Amino acid sequence: MKKSIHLLTAFTLFLFFSCSAPSLEEELDFFGLEQVADQEKSDEQISPLATEVFSLINSYRSDLNLAELKWNDLAYELALNHNEHMVETESLNHDNFNWRKSKISLQENASEVAENISRHFVDSQEVLESWLMNQIHRQHIEGDFNNSAVAVSTDSKGNYYLTQIYFKK
Repeated sequence: MKKSIHLLTAFTLFLFFSCSAPSLEEELDFFGLEQVADQEKSDEQISPLATEVFSLINSYRSDLNLAELKWNDLAYELALNHNEHMVETESLNHDNFNWRKSKISLQENASEVAENISRHFVDSQEVLESWLMNQIHRQHIEGDFNNSAVAVSTDSKGNYYLTQIYFKK
């Protein structure tokens, strides 16, 4: 009887430790929710201010005979994530830039990565003009980049935070 209990205990422990928890994707697929999650992600809308800033920067680059920047979803996700960090810390910063740079370098095979940030501007022209008045931001805008994205977030007071990430493949 003791031997049976020991075997049952050993078998139960084996099952407990050998089985892994399903991944989120497996759970969503099991419950038929994967398509819903994909739909919700695709329903996320990019801020009109972000698309206006992106368009203005491409127009500015065109006037200088520079290559047009292509929109990149990874850059957008990282920029949006950084905005949320700035909103949480209530500060304008480049915290964790090296992590964003590494992620883009590895996933997109980028050779150069840069970013511009701003807050409190509500007009795309103001954003562009403020970045052009800053030597580093201007260098990024006029730099040898071919991919980019702009993300905009707002804090509880309605203040805008913007991050634009640039990179070259």
